[in-house]
Amino acid sequence: MAVLLFIVLCVLIGAFILFRKRSRQIPGPIGKPLIGNVSDLNLKSLHIKLFEWNQQYGDIFQFSIFSKKFVVINSSDVLREAFLEEPNASIFAARPEMFFAKYFYLNSDLAFSSLDPTWNKRKKLVHQKLNAYGEGLLRLEKQINRNLTALMEEIQLIEGQSIDPASMIEDFIFNTVETLVSVS
Repeated sequence: MAVLLFIVLCVLIGAFILFRKRSRQIPGPIGKPLIGNVSDLNLKSLHIKLFEWNQQYGDIFQFSIFSKKFVVINSSDVLREAFLEEPNASIFAARPEMFFAKYFYLNSDLAFSSLDPTWNKRKKLVHQKLNAYGEGLLRLEKQINRNLTALMEEIQLIEGQSIDPASMIEDFIFNTVETLVSVS
């Protein structure tokens, strides 16, 4: 019985490895079953690991974390082709459903929601409002730059300390939204 179980387990593992190699169309590091490349990544040095993989696999590569695939594009030419030129632009414009967007923004956020008729209406509204400013757009840009400069100065004052930047970023976003609302 144990021998039969061992043979079945070996066949399943072999089929899994064979399927995984055949299904990979984009190069990248092969992760461990179920956890993917989690053990290879450290959040503090993620940029270094991504740079190493870029050197090893090229300008486009993929990795997985808990069976969720991530594709990294490290070339401005490829990025332009993927997101600005049709038919790729329509294909890559879709976004996966995100927990944060679904439960905190109730799928009403322009940045986190996927392409649908509602998203297109929101996008048009944002573009209309931004285009309506005309010369006021420069004033708006200067105010947002002042807000960003204030945020950067606040972060530089805390150099060397462990911080949670959430409140600082929240203040920046609220100040920027306040600027957008007060101008219209």
